Amino acid sequence: MSNYWKKHWNATLENTDVQNQVGRTVNKNPISNEIFKKTVNWVMQKMQINSDSIILELCCGNGAWTTHIAKQGKHIIAVDFSEPLLSVLKSQLAKQRIRNVDIKLEDVSTIKEEDYKHCTHVFLYFALQHFSEKETIFMFETVYNILRNSKKGIFYIGDIPDREKLWNFASTKEYVKMYFDSLKIDSPSIGTWYIKSDLLKLAEYTGFNRCEVIEQPSWQINSKYRFDMKLEI
Repeated sequence: MSNYWKKHWNATLENTDVQNQVGRTVNKNPISNEIFKKTVNWVMQKMQINSDSIILELCCGNGAWTTHIAKQGKHIIAVDFSEPLLSVLKSQLAKQRIRNVDIKLEDVSTIKEEDYKHCTHVFLYFALQHFSEKETIFMFETVYNILRNSKKGIFYIGDIPDREKLWNFASTKEYVKMYFDSLKIDSPSIGTWYIKSDLLKLAEYTGFNRCEVIEQPSWQINSKYRFDMKLEI
C-alpha cells in the first residue's frame, strides 16, 4: 500500500459519521442506513455466512461492516493498520456488547498465514483499490494459503473499481481533470482500477477452484462503476 493511502487512513478523524469516515458516500453524503443494511444482507447471502463461520476481515477500518458480520458469524478477526479507525470499532463493539470479534492492528500486506488458517471466510470490502496490482497478486496468494485447508473456503471482495467503467465515474471534464492530475502527483482519488478478466486469471493462477464476478444490483451506490467477486477453494 502506498504512503499516500497509509497517511490518508491514519489521519485524525474529522467526522463522527461511520460511513463518512471510510468514504462510503454519494456526492459527499453518507450512504443511508436502509441501503447499507440492504447491501450487508445481500453480501452476507453471497458469502454464505452462518453461525459456524470464522471470518477474517481485511481492512476492516472503523468496523462499519464488522459489527453486522459479527451478528451472523461465529467469530470475526478484524485487521487494519489504522489506529484512529480501529478506535471507533472498539467503541462500537463495547457499545453494542459484541464479544466475538478480535481486533488486530496489523498491515494486511504483512499478515502471517499461519495465524489465520482456522478461518473459513476472508472478507475485503471497498479496499482493493488501495493496493497495487503487485500487492494484489501477493494478497490472493496469502488468502489462498489461509483457506486451502478449508472444506469450502470463500474469499469475498466487494466494491472493486471496474477499469472498463472508469469514465462512468469520471464522467465530467472536472472529474477527468481530477483523475489525471491525481495520477501526476501519485495521490489517486480512487486508487487502482481493475479489469475483471485479469482478476479471474489471477484467481486461476493462485489456485482457487472457482471464481465468480458478481454484478452489483442497481440500488447499490457504486453499481455503475464497481463490481464484487467471490473466490472459492
